[in-house]
Order: sequence, then structure tokens, then C-alpha cells
Amino acid sequence: MPTINMQYETVEDLKTVLGQEAMVLSAVSLAGKAMINNFEENIFVGSLGSNYCLWATNIFVTMGGLGQRTQNAVKLLGEALEEMQAADQNLKNSIPR
Repeated sequence: MPTINMQYETVEDLKTVLGQEAMVLSAVSLAGKAMINNFEENIFVGSLGSNYCLWATNIFVTMGGLGQRTQNAVKLLGEALEEMQAADQNLKNSIPR
């Protein structure tokens, strides 16, 4: 699988990698939107954002290393999800039973 940092032998190689990166960025974008929408609509973060985040990350891992911006986007999305899940857990823990 070609990576964004390699020397391209053909234009098709470059198109393939750019197409893959576009797919990952789309998945990351969907995941981010799902997380934000889900967070706004519910006090507790449900599984929708988590599922999209895992989907985006799985696509990224399956395709191998792509561009640095994509790597950063996936990393930031993962960090945001962790923070939201921690906030969700803290909120659940603070409710008297």
C-alpha cells in the first residue's frame, strides 16, 4: 500500500493514496459530527459517537499510514472521545442513587 510520503511511480499511485486519505477524512468528519450532535442532544454520550470514532480509526489503521493531517485528525478525534467519555462517566458517578 503506498503512503503519502513515498515517491510515486505513476499518477494512479498518487490518486489511490489521495482517495484513501479523502475517505479517512470523511470518516473522521462524520465521527466528529456524530459526537458533537450526540453530545448536544443527550446529557450522557451514547454509543453513536463511539461507533463512528471506531469506524474512522479502523479505516485509518486498515489503510496504513496516510497523511500527517489525517493522522492528527484521527488522534484529536480519539482524544476528544476519551474526554467526552470521562466527562460522561463523571456525570453518571455524581448522580445520587
